[in-house]
Amino acid sequence: MDNEAFRLLAHHEAADVICAELNHTGYTAKREVVLPDGRRADVLAIDDEGNLSIVEVKTRLSESLILAALEKYTRWCNSLWLAQPDMPNRLLSQIATPLRWPDAIVRTGIIAVYRDSIVCARQAGYRRGNLEQLVAARAAFLKA
Repeated sequence: MDNEAFRLLAHHEAADVICAELNHTGYTAKREVVLPDGRRADVLAIDDEGNLSIVEVKTRLSESLILAALEKYTRWCNSLWLAQPDMPNRLLSQIATPLRWPDAIVRTGIIAVYRDSIVCARQAGYRRGNLEQLVAARAAFLKA
């Protein structure tokens, strides 16, 4: 039996898969972009219209981790996504049904990352954002 098939994805491997999928679907995505406040986004992507998306990779998802990511990253993007490598199927269905989640968390997209693909468990809501902060984030993206 091949042990490689059962090894969980490492953080950087998950970010690589996410970048490849986003680049394949019309975004331009980069890993490890330093934002204007010095924080580092795991993945920062820009679409054809100039909208910014940040994807943060987490080994597990919880309400407290999602709220912390919201506080750190929402000012620098139009949509925020959290990604979990090798997310169990039972968790996918729980996350896709946001009945018990606060509204701010419901607007955060959730992605399951597998060795060669990603699955969108929940679409991210669009945030208009502060123009000055978004321009600064775009400049950080171009510089990376």
